[in-house]
Amino acid sequence: MNDSTELLTEAWAGLISKLPAVQDCRIIMDGTELRELHVLADDSRSPKQIVRDIQSAMLARFNRQVDHRLISIAQIPGPARKTGRLVCSQMDLSIGRGGAEVSVLLSLGDQQYKARAICGLTRTDRRRAVASATVEAISAFLPDGEQLWLSDVSSASLDGSSVLLVSVTLLTERGTEELVGAAFEKNDADLAVAHAALDAVNRRLRFS
Repeated sequence: MNDSTELLTEAWAGLISKLPAVQDCRIIMDGTELRELHVLADDSRSPKQIVRDIQSAMLARFNRQVDHRLISIAQIPGPARKTGRLVCSQMDLSIGRGGAEVSVLLSLGDQQYKARAICGLTRTDRRRAVASATVEAISAFLPDGEQLWLSDVSSASLDGSSVLLVSVTLLTERGTEELVGAAFEKNDADLAVAHAALDAVNRRLRFS
């Protein structure tokens, strides 16, 4: 390994070692190309979350895209984890002539994940995009082997108030399960959609 490659791998390792849950890492190069990336981490985050953190950090800091197949995660027991509910920390909507983009940021303690969705300008399109982005963000917190899909977004009237409904399909080792969440529309229909999606899973799951 020449000096420039060694400096590069040291910089990469320094960045990766600062990521949540990561204890240590080892980088194996083939010339200037990354061949293997081995990470030792505690179990405060899932391997899928750690891999995504590594990919995002490497792209943001070094403009380097890392194939997830090159990353190997080994986990050791860490401090006892607190379980809780996901919350919607932020939602952004940008509208242009051709359509809109929705971003949803979910938080669990100091863990965060943001997902985006592009949609048309109709109310129906926007609501489904919010639900889709929320479901994608929720999926980042699920354990390996579990998957979540958006099934439907609808509205109903309850005692004269508008209620947003979101149904999702959860796949676990026990099979598939249909979950439904609801939230009153009040003054923000988009936020209500995100809350309805969270309501569907927060009553069924505890995240850590």
